[in-house]
Amino acid sequence: RDIEIIHKLLIKKVEIPSFIKLAIESFEVSYEIVNNKLKFIQLMICLEILFNRSSNEPISHIISRHLSLLLAQNKKEFDDLTKRTKKLYNTRSKIVHGDVAPNMVKKLNESIVNELYELEEITRRVLCKLLWENNLGINELNRENLFEYLNGKGF
Repeated sequence: RDIEIIHKLLIKKVEIPSFIKLAIESFEVSYEIVNNKLKFIQLMICLEILFNRSSNEPISHIISRHLSLLLAQNKKEFDDLTKRTKKLYNTRSKIVHGDVAPNMVKKLNESIVNELYELEEITRRVLCKLLWENNLGINELNRENLFEYLNGKGF
């Protein structure tokens, strides 16, 4: 359903910033991936496209903070979402860097299956918020304005 809505927006030639278009394409590609590890990485790439920028801070912190600032309605929700997103990013790092002890591979694979739906849902919520719930009050939605908005929101 979400893919159909996104395509309708694109067909209507709604002006969508290029970084959000790239994130949408990344999200769409995730539906074509059968391998859970690769799908997990692809969904995380989508969030990296939206929320990462060069910084001295760890990428897991930047993504989880910006994502949580966008979606959370209060401090508790912000804290919970930040913690969950960092955990999801940690799973991504284990997949990508292979830093898993041999006796923990089965547990990682189970974790990926359990966390994949959550990551997909969070990513969908982010894209929905940026696309058709554009109640952020940002005149020109670009990466810099989005980060300025998010950093000013803080909890």
